[in-house]
Amino acid sequence: MQITDHIHALKIPFQITDPSGQKKAWIEDVDLQAKERPVPGFRTLVGGSVQVDCTLQEGDVLHLGGGLTLKVLHTPGHSPDSISLWLAEEGALFSADAIPIVGDMPIYQDILASVRSIEKLASIPEIKHLLAAWDEPRAGSEAYRIILDALARMGYVGRDGYSAPSAPAR
Repeated sequence: MQITDHIHALKIPFQITDPSGQKKAWIEDVDLQAKERPVPGFRTLVGGSVQVDCTLQEGDVLHLGGGLTLKVLHTPGHSPDSISLWLAEEGALFSADAIPIVGDMPIYQDILASVRSIEKLASIPEIKHLLAAWDEPRAGSEAYRIILDALARMGYVGRDGYSAPSAPAR
């Protein structure tokens, strides 16, 4: 998989290496990213290019130790290779940029992919904590409300007309 997303808040200094030596577009070339997808204030968001340790795909599981795992969910829309991470043991969903922020204009490259990704996240049972980029942490029913509101704001048209699907039974 070619990485075509960006990393927010990379001002923290760290160095990682890509063991395969394979070049990944955008994530390792902030100049290319700034040129192809200009964002106001972009240079204040990132501290420079980084190399990738490994690529992640839908269904991959990252073992964190202590019995904790992160499951990779492919959530394209904001960008083609966006991912979210599910920490089932804690009921924590790290949605990255998949869920637009209340009051902000949704930013996506593919609206249909974005809607499908948000629907996928809405279908996860037992979300206790929603941890999204650019938004405050949300808990319990507030997490589902934020997810479903995002669908409504994007003009989601459900089978029964203009509506968003309901949260899964918990």
